[in-house]
Amino acid sequence: DLSQSLVWEAGGQAQGSSYSSPGPVKFDLVIGCDVTFDPSLFDVLLRTVRLALRAAGSCCYLCHDDESIPFRSRSFQALCASAAAHGLAVEVIEDYRSSIDETFHSARIHIWRLTMAMQ
Repeated sequence: DLSQSLVWEAGGQAQGSSYSSPGPVKFDLVIGCDVTFDPSLFDVLLRTVRLALRAAGSCCYLCHDDESIPFRSRSFQALCASAAAHGLAVEVIEDYRSSIDETFHSARIHIWRLTMAMQ
């Protein structure tokens, strides 16, 4: 498969078909959308991302829209701290108001790229 769903949960290890083989499958790209709704889950989410990424050159893009749950500056600080704890660096790619269409015109969109932190 060229793609896999990663299942992550607060009560345990990263699960899913990508982790059921003897050695975990690693990915060049991980994409997460609407997965940053609860800062208490950042640790589990970012541990899963870290386990799923290949070494150098791989990255994760996370997208969050404020339409459902506004993302606060302290949430971003918590995201960065959790990422650092898992050896990941966070780069802000976009932080804008969308004008995609009339039903999605007021959403504030955040897009971040996570990469392996320099050692």
